[in-house]
Amino acid sequence: MPTVTRVNPVLEDPLLTRVPLEYEALFYPYGFPARIRSNSARILSAAEASYGTCRQEVDSHPVDLRVLVEPGSGPACAELPVLQSQGNLLSLVADAENFAALDLNGGFGSCWVTRATADETDYFRQHFLDVMISRLLRRN
Repeated sequence: MPTVTRVNPVLEDPLLTRVPLEYEALFYPYGFPARIRSNSARILSAAEASYGTCRQEVDSHPVDLRVLVEPGSGPACAELPVLQSQGNLLSLVADAENFAALDLNGGFGSCWVTRATADETDYFRQHFLDVMISRLLRRN
């Protein structure tokens, strides 16, 4: 009689919806609350550099920004993101591996960058983090 082995099914996640975002912090850019979540401590370090000295001045629901860092296949992105908008949706696209989508009415943004791009802290802060936060906070 053959031996039966129980196999745990591999859960496919092609949209990366189940990537754990174990790093989370609340910052106060321009005095407004912003919750930033990521799977990389690099992102919170970048946010700390941008907003670490800011204090809460406005009592409102925080905007929610999620940043997923992936290994990537090349060097850090050097292209400036292209911003395009339609209704309440805004996209930032630098290349096929570094991009973001924002729901301006909902105060929610999701961003994907490569590890190499996240390591270029000044580039990431100036062209992704600060752009996303400033656009999301305009709803307040």
